[in-house]
Amino acid sequence: MKISARIQALSATVMLLAAVPLFAVTGTVISVSGKAEIQNNGAWLPLKEGDIIEAGAVISTGFKSEVVLRIGESVLTVKPLTRLTLEELIELDTGITSAVYLDAGGIKADIKATENQRTGFTVKSPAVTA
Repeated sequence: MKISARIQALSATVMLLAAVPLFAVTGTVISVSGKAEIQNNGAWLPLKEGDIIEAGAVISTGFKSEVVLRIGESVLTVKPLTRLTLEELIELDTGITSAVYLDAGGIKADIKATENQRTGFTVKSPAVTA
């Protein structure tokens, strides 16, 4: 009897998760100054204004270089001498969730929630997660 109740609970959970829409979100390059590149299939390509950035993208900036990205209503500025990976860009009914892995360098994040939605933003690095 206990096993049957567990199976029913598990089935209900799976059906609930299947009912939650999950959409991939993309980022857009607002501006680029100096040398900035994105890794695509192992090759490094120059970034330019208007480029679309998807989850899994690796971005690298050089000396005196900067990239500004828009993700939803939020703006992420990638500072000089930075290498980061956009690990997660997901939109749910409740809001947008983003996660970046900061391998080296620095970023400035201006995170804004859209009306009646939550915005999650996580930064991971070799030393800390925030």
